[in-house]
Amino acid sequence: MSTQTISSCAGCTSGFSRRDKIIDCSRTSCGKRYHKDDCIGPIPLDGELSTWICPQCVCESRMGGAKNPSTPGRGTLRSPESRSVPPQQMKDLPSSDSQALSPELKETLPPSNLQAQLPQSKMALPSSDLQALTDEIRLLRATVFSFKQEIETISSSVSKINKQLEEVVAHISITDVRISALEKRSETESALLKQQVSSLQEQLNTQAQAHVRNEIEIIGLPESSNENLQHIAMVAAKKLGVDLKDQDVDWITRAGPIQAKSTHASVSSRTDVAQFCRPVVMRLVRRTKRDELLKATKGRKSVTASDLQVGDKPTKVFFNERLTRENRLLFREARLRASQAGYKFCWTSNGFINVRKQEGSPAIRIRNSVELADRLGGGYSAPQGN
Repeated sequence: MSTQTISSCAGCTSGFSRRDKIIDCSRTSCGKRYHKDDCIGPIPLDGELSTWICPQCVCESRMGGAKNPSTPGRGTLRSPESRSVPPQQMKDLPSSDSQALSPELKETLPPSNLQAQLPQSKMALPSSDLQALTDEIRLLRATVFSFKQEIETISSSVSKINKQLEEVVAHISITDVRISALEKRSETESALLKQQVSSLQEQLNTQAQAHVRNEIEIIGLPESSNENLQHIAMVAAKKLGVDLKDQDVDWITRAGPIQAKSTHASVSSRTDVAQFCRPVVMRLVRRTKRDELLKATKGRKSVTASDLQVGDKPTKVFFNERLTRENRLLFREARLRASQAGYKFCWTSNGFINVRKQEGSPAIRIRNSVELADRLGGGYSAPQGN
């Protein structure tokens, strides 16, 4: 190889310059020179430069030494105008069976030429492997299709569940609204019913009190097995200065269950024996006679059992108007509240409870527990039942 301008290129017939790289054919009988980068096709490696054979000699070797008319000669490989074309776009040697080359030439050919001439069948997959790959792809497609159907089914089920859930939520919302309305309604109705029940209880208590308006309750009379309550009542009325006849008494009895004999024996020696004796209830035919007896008892400071010829101990005897159980409990609570609130007087009149702060102040009537709490304070609640 030389960079001097000695002759022209055998490929493009142009002269050499000092900048050109030149390659010589290794055959001594040829002696042709070429532009290394532009006119010889694939560029040989550095180790192959000394054994490189020009394309014209290669063609002559294939034809057995005869010159091939199609062999590129001077002025036919490349024109000077095409020298700027990159070597990758240059055509390789004419394609033919590589078996026609002699062993010497096969050794001199670059490995890239031999690689390009390998049969395409050697690069292809075997038919069995291709069939197996095709089957796998078909199976994969079937599996994917099955998954797609299952996903669609699941998506449809989820959509139905979402729809049902929305319906349930809507139903719950409607139910909540109805429940709220019912709660408000029930609260209103409950308050109204409580008022009605309280009113009915008060009416029943009033009727029950009216039923006992002719009765007198005598507390403190000693109790004996052979007592004559009718005679005791007549003696008590005579002591009080009231003209009471047998025709004026409807009936007379002791109220409450009979106590055991052991109880009588245990309390017979006590001074407060009157507290353990059942009260005597006397019903008069006329209310005026009852009022006359009650008025007479208020005029006397005290009446004892010995005054009535009952027992030998001077226990106090009290004459009171008959009260219902509710009024009796309310009267007991009213006396306690009145004492705590500074009221001096607490009494009953015609079944009504009255309190008075002091002498000369107006009387305050208490009909139920609500009025008791309003006027005297406290958290008293009326008892239920009889």
